[in-house]
Amino acid sequence: MTASLFTCEPTNVRAVFDLLTEAVKFFNPEKPEESCAMMAEDIYFILGKACFSKEEHIPFLEKIIAEREEESIILFGALETFFRFAQTHIYLLNHEKGQNTNPLITQANVLSSLFHFLTEIFRLRSKEMQTEENLRLFDTPDGFRRFISLLNSAEINGFRRHEFHLYRFDLRDAYLAYSDLGNADLRSADLTRADLRNANLGAADLSGAVMEWANLSSANMKGSCPRGANLSRADLRDANLSEANLKYAHLSGANLSGANLSNTDLSHADLGDSDLRGANLTNANLTGTYLRDADLSVANLVGAYLMGADMIGADLTGANLVDARLTGASLVGANLKDANLSGADLKDANLKDADMREARELTCEQIESAIIGERTRMPEYSKVKLK
Repeated sequence: MTASLFTCEPTNVRAVFDLLTEAVKFFNPEKPEESCAMMAEDIYFILGKACFSKEEHIPFLEKIIAEREEESIILFGALETFFRFAQTHIYLLNHEKGQNTNPLITQANVLSSLFHFLTEIFRLRSKEMQTEENLRLFDTPDGFRRFISLLNSAEINGFRRHEFHLYRFDLRDAYLAYSDLGNADLRSADLTRADLRNANLGAADLSGAVMEWANLSSANMKGSCPRGANLSRADLRDANLSEANLKYAHLSGANLSGANLSNTDLSHADLGDSDLRGANLTNANLTGTYLRDADLSVANLVGAYLMGADMIGADLTGANLVDARLTGASLVGANLKDANLSGADLKDANLKDADMREARELTCEQIESAIIGERTRMPEYSKVKLK
């Protein structure tokens, strides 16, 4: 992409802000199509030659938005409407005017710069705008994906290089399968029912995001931060969530079968009634996690931290619990048949009504340190007298 037309001088970013404010001066929300057509020539002239960059321009833009509240809110209304029309390429033919060797570069410059303005104004001024709604700029399920493709066609990794702030961004029902959203800032974004199959969300910030019913099967979320996110009933089959921060996340009813959750922080998360069959939870932190009625059959829980976890009624058939720490965990009514408990710390773990028949590598010391009852079903080889 052509080198930025604007230097990292605050006066130049301020000049762009002033020029855009002048360009939208006669915007009429009652005649959006006509108003935007009149604004198009000026906006393409101002933004078409080069793009805004996060490093050089956004810090100055943030400062200007903070200083000029009323103008920012007015600018937002006009540019939001213009962006909706412009993303269809309706103005490109008449207003590109040879600014770049490839017209798509001009289009990418205009749309990416507008996107920066809109997301920054919304992030910094949504409270003053008195809106509780999230920011929705794409009306079709594949709109955001086509925007990403446009930026990537203009520059290698173009979308990722912009590092947009997608705070409270509305991507409900979006089609983003195989999209590269690595390192994206998606805090409090709404991704309800979004199709993110095989998408790259590695190291993305998804804290507080809503991802109910989202399809994240085979997605890469390694090192991501969905802390406190709502992933209830999400499809996460075979997803890579290793080293992710899912503390306090809501995953009730989620399908995590075959998922990689090694070294993941799931402490105090809600995994009730979730499907974790065959999942890799090696060294995962599940301290205080709600796992009631979860299916953990054949799951790998080697070295997992399960202190104080609520695992009432959980299915741990054939699970590998070697060296797992289950101190104070509640396993009332849990199924531990054929589970490997070698070296597992069962101190004060509540195993009343649990089915431990055929559990492997279970020692007398482990059983004596746990809380068992008359209806706890023990392995045949156990000679321990039930308390």
